[in-house]
Amino acid sequence: MTFGLVLITLLAQESAIGSVARYPLVARVVNAAHSVVFYLEKYFIPLELSPHYAYFQIMGTGSATKTLLVFSILLGFTFAALFAWRK
Repeated sequence: MTFGLVLITLLAQESAIGSVARYPLVARVVNAAHSVVFYLEKYFIPLELSPHYAYFQIMGTGSATKTLLVFSILLGFTFAALFAWRK
């Protein structure tokens, strides 16, 4: 049953979203990092909320650099907290 649902989901997403070749790996990584930062920001500062947010478009290297910098800082804090917790 689960396999059937997974197969239906994959087929539905293939026709709705398209192939993963449409977006290069770098764009997908930046989008994932942006999503983490964006939704954490919306969680802690709930301003300009919407039921639907458009796909993040990389506008030059500035937006990607900013997103990856903030994501790296969050990742650093996470690893520091885990390291401190283990001690």
